[in-house]
Amino acid sequence: MGYQELKFELPKVRDMKTKLIFLVHFFFIFLAVLGSWAPWGYVIYSSIYLYLLLILCLQVPNEENVFMSLTVNVISILLDIIFIAVHFPNNRLVATPTNEFSAIMAIFNLFFRLYSCHSLYGEWCFVCGTMGVSVSNINPGGHPGHPGHPDAGTVRSTSVLNHYPGTKAEQTLPPGYTISN
Repeated sequence: MGYQELKFELPKVRDMKTKLIFLVHFFFIFLAVLGSWAPWGYVIYSSIYLYLLLILCLQVPNEENVFMSLTVNVISILLDIIFIAVHFPNNRLVATPTNEFSAIMAIFNLFFRLYSCHSLYGEWCFVCGTMGVSVSNINPGGHPGHPGHPDAGTVRSTSVLNHYPGTKAEQTLPPGYTISN
């Protein structure tokens, strides 16, 4: 008498993050257009963005596909703010529970667009081979000893400085110390 072992293994999925972004946006957009408050413009540009994300999921990402998805997402953020501000159901005739729920899902989609922008920007930088935004501190005009000064962290020895022309190093000792040769 033996026993049987059941193994369940999921296959490896290429570019899982982009596919999850597509599915979350698809879910939020579906719930956002459930009510009658959303204009057709919201449906159109959201569909274009979903189409671009679908292309990005199905093909090997290249610079143009990622850039177009990122650009449409940034523009969609601005359009989401305008559409939600103008068409949010606030009067009694339009403010049914379904319309309010779908408007709140549109707000959740707007917040998730910020994350997808960050993710698409990282993907775009990876595909282009750049490091993205970097901050470097180039001598902000600080005084010696300031972290931005070019000489910050260096040790100056008087015996080393005497070997360089144009520099005269003087040894100063605190009171009470003497030099004996």
